[in-house]
Amino acid sequence: MIKRNIGSAIAILSALCIMLFASCSPSAGISETATLSVDAVSVSTSTVIPGTLQPEKYTLQLFQGDTVRIDPVESTTGIFTVADVPIGTYRIKVTAKNSEGDDILTGENERFTVKPGNENNSVTIILDYILSGKGVLSVDIKWDGLTENNQVYAAINDYKNLGFRAVYAEGENKGKPINGVNNPESPDYIIWASSNDFSAKKMNYTVEGLEPTEGTSIVFQIYTKIDGSNQLIAETFPTVMQIYANLTSVPDGNELQNFSLDEDHIISYLENVSNANAVPSATDASTSLDITWTNPTTYSESNYPITVKVTAIDTETGAKISKTSNEYGKDDASGSLTLTGLTANQLYNISFQVLSSEGFSKDTILLNGIRPKVNVTGIEFANTFAKSYIMGESVTIKANIIPDTATIKDYTISVANGDDGITPSENGNIEFKTSGTYTITIASKDNPSATATKDIKVHLAAPSNVHIDGTPSEAGATIEWNPVESAEGYKVIRSKDGTEDTSFDAKTAVTYTDTSIASGHTYSYAVIAYRTDSSLNSDKSESTQEINVTNADISIQLPDNEVDFKNVLSQLSEQSLTLGKNESITITILSEIKEKATYSWVLNGNFIVGKLRKKKKKRMKRKNKPINFKTRHP
Repeated sequence: MIKRNIGSAIAILSALCIMLFASCSPSAGISETATLSVDAVSVSTSTVIPGTLQPEKYTLQLFQGDTVRIDPVESTTGIFTVADVPIGTYRIKVTAKNSEGDDILTGENERFTVKPGNENNSVTIILDYILSGKGVLSVDIKWDGLTENNQVYAAINDYKNLGFRAVYAEGENKGKPINGVNNPESPDYIIWASSNDFSAKKMNYTVEGLEPTEGTSIVFQIYTKIDGSNQLIAETFPTVMQIYANLTSVPDGNELQNFSLDEDHIISYLENVSNANAVPSATDASTSLDITWTNPTTYSESNYPITVKVTAIDTETGAKISKTSNEYGKDDASGSLTLTGLTANQLYNISFQVLSSEGFSKDTILLNGIRPKVNVTGIEFANTFAKSYIMGESVTIKANIIPDTATIKDYTISVANGDDGITPSENGNIEFKTSGTYTITIASKDNPSATATKDIKVHLAAPSNVHIDGTPSEAGATIEWNPVESAEGYKVIRSKDGTEDTSFDAKTAVTYTDTSIASGHTYSYAVIAYRTDSSLNSDKSESTQEINVTNADISIQLPDNEVDFKNVLSQLSEQSLTLGKNESITITILSEIKEKATYSWVLNGNFIVGKLRKKKKKRMKRKNKPINFKTRHP
């Protein structure tokens, strides 16, 4: 029983295998067929590719293994409808050809089953480029968008040559040229613009015989020739290149802008200097210029060291005088040089250019209208002077040179006070040690005829230490003070009761006694030093302390027993004084006589009778006029 079941199973399995083989092979005697629809589609990307692809003819083939099962079917659109295709599983392949008959695109579905009936027998084949064979890269590069601020523009206009080289932008081949069968005149794969290209402001860059690539990033390096050597000056932005066999790859619309050279699509290797300045050389102001600048810092370190070329261009003749500075490293923030052999007072424009082994910047005029020497046409005092000065004061002289761009700004200062010459200090300071009229003259060293003169009045110094010597009395007050240099005399000004009332000429003395003071008043004194030229007189000194002269008090002692007129008159003479207006005097009469006594006095002709008792005092006052005392016996 078991053997019989095994035998039945083997029979059934064999029958299934026969049926399966029959379904897989049209040649197995099964005559059922169906209709097959195939749509061949090519896919484009934004890159340097063959552009809009227009194949001339598409070919469809069906394979089982390596055997072609139906004759090749052709189409001009890439859409196929094939009838009477035997039921079975196939490898479907579509190939596209260009106008020259070269295979350029291909795609396949490795396993597709054609089923009975016409439904669901539709397939899409994605076509891609054939990678076997050689391709061509062709790019049109335009420079009509360049402006004068770009170094590529300078290469075109100054050096009249421009070349391009396509190199790998990344990976292990970065910086290496895209090799191919190139122009035999450019073995280093630099393709140079022709004279016709310069006229059209564009050129075609074509490299033939390139190996197929997919998604390779490239840049175009831009060269010029300087003294016969190729100089790399800039490069385009990176772009993606794909090379396919038997095709010419050109930029599509999304990449085309990278080959229009303008400031937005060029990476310049070198910028120019900044903050340029030029001043006449101190050592040779008539023929030399000292040039300074700030070095550029925004380019790659591989471009160091750099040199800076400075050119003076005569604005009248266009003649040039150039000099190249020393090499500067990446840490050098600034540079300088001296241009010699120029012409004094001639106008020059100064241009700058940065050079390195990797290229150069545009040769650009950064300074206009520079003179190696600017002559002085005038000079003026820069000081604001006071109306006058006092001995002991000083002033520092400063001058403005006209024009302020003059090369030599040095000047001399000469000073005279009368016939006496005075030497200013090194910084132009003048100290007025004496009074007088100081004549100050400044003169340009570059142009001695350019002068300016200023007369300055210097007053005498006010006398110092003015004081009243000793104790003043009715007999007078003595005023003293310190002498003043170059004074020709002194005037004492008296103030009485707070108001100036008179003055006295002390001549050349430094002391004066005022004998006209009166009792009952307050006095103070100030002193002025003077010269014959009164405009040089000093101001008043500080006043002395105030002094107060008290009212007079005269005491007369009468004799005890007899009248001694001589003795009385002697007393009056010793105590006599002169009184002024509104002044008064107190007279005290003293006597030891016990009895009553009567005396009469004549004061300025007026008869006055007074009675004197023992130890009584009689006070008599007389205003306005001097008092003369006379005694008469009663």
